[in-house]
Amino acid sequence: MDESDEEGDPNKLPYWEHHILRHNLDVTHIEKNVCKNILGTILNIDGKSKNNLQSRLDLVDMGIRRDLHPQLLSNGKYRLPPLIFVMSKEEKEVFCMVLNSIKVSDAYASNISRCVSLKN
Repeated sequence: MDESDEEGDPNKLPYWEHHILRHNLDVTHIEKNVCKNILGTILNIDGKSKNNLQSRLDLVDMGIRRDLHPQLLSNGKYRLPPLIFVMSKEEKEVFCMVLNSIKVSDAYASNISRCVSLKN
């Protein structure tokens, strides 16, 4: 088992032995993962988005959302129709500018502006 496996194992968390109900889900980890997946999808971040060829092929298998089915191009690659909730480049820039200039109370998201890069 490598370090990344230990990091994702809740039994290895330093506070785990103090939990009375160890089978309960840790809300903070769930919130972080959900937030990361939502932001990855709406910002269309490569490798972080849940909008990929496999998810689109699942729609084909289920026979739903025909407007989102992947389209096979003449070169053998697939084209994924755009989603309505994925931000355009201009919308991403505005979103990042807002996060970069936001002022919030201490202990909430007080360092969010330092985490945003307007260059990327």
